[in-house]
Amino acid sequence: MQSVPRAAMSAPSQPVAAESASLLSTLSVQQQVRLTEILDEYLQSLEEHEAPPRSELLAQHPELAEVLAVYLDKLEQLHGLTGQAAGGGLVGQKLGDYELKAEIGRGGMGVVFSAWDTKLDRMVAVKLLPMADLLDEKYVQRFRNEARAAASLEQPHIVPVYAIGHQQGIHYYAMRLIDGPSLDQRIDQHRAQGSHPPTIRVLEQFAQVADALHTAHQHGIVHRDIKPSNLLLDSRQRLWLADFGLARFQSATPLTQTGDMIGTMRYMSPEQASGRSELVDHRTDIYSLGATLFELLALRPVVEGEDGPQLLRCIDNLTLPKLRKYRPDCGSELQTVLEKAMSRGRDDRYATAGELADDLRAIVAGNPISARPISGWTLAQRFA
Repeated sequence: MQSVPRAAMSAPSQPVAAESASLLSTLSVQQQVRLTEILDEYLQSLEEHEAPPRSELLAQHPELAEVLAVYLDKLEQLHGLTGQAAGGGLVGQKLGDYELKAEIGRGGMGVVFSAWDTKLDRMVAVKLLPMADLLDEKYVQRFRNEARAAASLEQPHIVPVYAIGHQQGIHYYAMRLIDGPSLDQRIDQHRAQGSHPPTIRVLEQFAQVADALHTAHQHGIVHRDIKPSNLLLDSRQRLWLADFGLARFQSATPLTQTGDMIGTMRYMSPEQASGRSELVDHRTDIYSLGATLFELLALRPVVEGEDGPQLLRCIDNLTLPKLRKYRPDCGSELQTVLEKAMSRGRDDRYATAGELADDLRAIVAGNPISARPISGWTLAQRFA
């Protein structure tokens, strides 16, 4: 068994971290949103071998050209390295006790492999960050925080972390391999089939995840990126909370500043979408879980828009649609629960994720819920 070749996984350090951070700080929240969209689209075009010429892209966005050029350089380097990793260069290689078998997922920077644990004779998942030398230090720190946050939590519905390591320039950690799809994949399946998931089962599953969030919050950890792709279904239809990559330890020095937008916009709370990171706490996770629950039941996102500015406007002026319009079998109690979880004001939401779990189980059992419908007066004041 070979160890991972250094040439495949490391690259010369680039003096761009300070430059990119400085340039980013000059952008407005809306410009940061647009920059993220452009880079996401460019990364996808790289993977599809249809990337437009750099000169054309920079000419289309003159107001962002300077910072865009810096990030395009980094993105192309990162894509080259992750492409090497995904192209078979790592399959069969060994990281610590783990023999990498196949790529099973990836994000903009991280790659996830199924792997064989040679010490304990079991299959696991291994997430790795193969280009740390090219990244701003805060991204490397977020990866470490992700592993540390998940490893510190013992809860039946949080994907457990088994080991954390660093080898030849690669940061990695091993975790339980969940033998099923992510929730966004399940939503796509239901849309394609024209079917809906059973309401009772969904509420039972989301009560499990709310319990998991409650445990994280009790340990001072805010996830900050609750969305369908970070919830995993196993073969027994149990729902697991994964990917603590944007998690924040409330007692730690924050990796973000006011004006930074952290998370996935469609599932962001108003305070998160505003970039006011000092207002983001455990109630932000409750909001995002409510948005995810609505989408699974209705098979449409609660926040719709074609681009960042549209999504921001929708979040800022959101009135939760009536779930019964899409799911006639869902009663008024569930609408009330969703409205409370997704209240615009943090203080109007559930005080804890545990309280949300209790109300979801109350609906399943046919018992009264603790939440109360929003009064007409409150609704009028909210938009006054």
